[in-house]
Amino acid sequence: MNKTPNSRFSALPFSIPLAAQDYSISIQDLNAVADETLQRKTAYFSPHLRFKSFRGNQLILLNNYREECYHLQIGIEPGSLTVSCSCNQPVQSLCIHSYRALKEIAFRRENYFQYFAPGGWASTALANKKAFVFNDEQLGPLIKPLPPHSKVYGLNMQLPLTANLLAQQQTTPRRELQPTYIILSFSRRCLPPILMPCLYKPAKTGTGIKSFASFPETIAAGNAHHFTEIQQQLNSYCLVMLKEAEKISATNDYYGREWQWQQYTTLFNLWQQAWPLLSTQPFIVYSHIYQLKFLRKKPWLRNTKPITVSTEKPVPQFQLRQFPDHRRFSMDMMLQNNLLQTEAGILPFFAICPETNCFYLLPTIHMAQLVADMHDAEPFISVFKQQYKSFQKQVLKPLQQQKLLTISKQKNPKRKSVKKTSNRQSSS
Repeated sequence: MNKTPNSRFSALPFSIPLAAQDYSISIQDLNAVADETLQRKTAYFSPHLRFKSFRGNQLILLNNYREECYHLQIGIEPGSLTVSCSCNQPVQSLCIHSYRALKEIAFRRENYFQYFAPGGWASTALANKKAFVFNDEQLGPLIKPLPPHSKVYGLNMQLPLTANLLAQQQTTPRRELQPTYIILSFSRRCLPPILMPCLYKPAKTGTGIKSFASFPETIAAGNAHHFTEIQQQLNSYCLVMLKEAEKISATNDYYGREWQWQQYTTLFNLWQQAWPLLSTQPFIVYSHIYQLKFLRKKPWLRNTKPITVSTEKPVPQFQLRQFPDHRRFSMDMMLQNNLLQTEAGILPFFAICPETNCFYLLPTIHMAQLVADMHDAEPFISVFKQQYKSFQKQVLKPLQQQKLLTISKQKNPKRKSVKKTSNRQSSS
């Protein structure tokens, strides 16, 4: 079988069409242009890529393997990549160094070139060099923010839609759906909080709890006489919440670590309907358990604390502070000029007053989601000018329309004037 002669040198640009329009490269794209000899080649070359420069649309990476080091230049254009290698070997299509480097990228991180596409994060990072660094990794640079920036909008942080935060969903109240006396939170964000009834023996002093009955014992038919009519309604709400929690738990991974907000609408509506009734109860407790299956046991007394609940509606206030090269987006949860806390890791539906242990239910599930995301991004989200238009349209304008946003400029610190002492002596 006759071999196809080499027709070019690898230092000359070679075009690779991309099937996808988002600058991602696949192994199919690569093999469609690579010659058969190159694909069958057994020479071992495991590339380690390091960032060198990026100007215009030209990306230059250092392609290392053991003692070998070559410059891999990649032109990034809509629908194609233009590749050349400093080894300048005679080839049919690509040299082994370019081919293996691109093959690793396509196999492990196919969206790699989206960073360097027009308007991508490489241009933002290079325009704000004090805020970002190109970390060298096995498959090349990964753009990371530098302190004080940790969460950057569009790079490693997104926010849900901020429209209609104050508009409550219209629900038809159902008499048989009510909550209960204990607000229960769960570990690892496997479930949002629910409500459960629980009978307890009071301490001899008359204040405090001596011991709890188990949850199954509490809701048993033989103990119905312990509850008033309103409390029986609360127990009914509790059972429906429990069924909804079981439904959510059956589809979620205990180690997921992310809130699944699309599943929580029904549960949040139950909280909204039950909250006015819960606020009439004289004794409410908060407790934390690991998983739903532990409801078969008694609550741990040492894991509980008395709380109060309020029907007042806290509203978040968002601030946008302007800096020379970026903006910082942050949030405070306020109620009558008092600063509240959020514990979005286990209690995403509430704001809490730490001085009084008072729980406040957030007005809408959309607000609860945004507050939880802002809690995770504390103390602020960095927004750079290359992403500001998108951020302004999706986040800032809806907040301004709802009068929930304050924009302030950073004041330059005043320089202290230093008085110079005169060497001249005043005449007497």
